[in-house]
Amino acid sequence: MTILVNSNASGDVNSLVKSIYADEADFQELLEYFVSALPERRMQLLAGMEEGDLFTLKSVAHQLKGAGGGYGYPGLTERAQQLEMACRAEKHAEIPGTLKNLVSYIDQICR
Repeated sequence: MTILVNSNASGDVNSLVKSIYADEADFQELLEYFVSALPERRMQLLAGMEEGDLFTLKSVAHQLKGAGGGYGYPGLTERAQQLEMACRAEKHAEIPGTLKNLVSYIDQICR
């Protein structure tokens, strides 16, 4: 299944999502490291969806849920939690939409 990413909750795919810690000098290196790892996580999510691998989707979503808040991205935590919950409950109809929202948000962070 192909996930098309075309908008965020506000409908603007071009908006940049910044960490709440973006202006804190002590966090810059950590934030850069975290953001640099997100494209790999994105690929894992999309591959998991393509393969129908709920375990991978749930695992990556769980990791992002935990890390999102710690790195100042509460929206990442929220979206990852939605995907994780849909996978845990095996709500197959909800998974594509929650994945699309999460991937879109990752794209906005990585701009």
